[in-house]
Amino acid sequence: MYLCKIFKNIAQELDCGCMCYFNVKTGEIIAIPDSSEFIDEYIFKESFQEQLDAIEDQKADLLK
Repeated sequence: MYLCKIFKNIAQELDCGCMCYFNVKTGEIIAIPDSSEFIDEYIFKESFQEQLDAIEDQKADLLK
């Protein structure tokens, strides 16, 4: 049942045009919009800095 919930959450994020990263150790999902959807890269980075930092910090444990 737990995996179904994870898959459902990932599918919903992908449907919204987000990129998803799944942490295999914690079960956490990190979702961010596709950066190509933003005209200004600075605004994108400023808006999603917390998620981008988490992706960088957890890189070894993430599946995209």
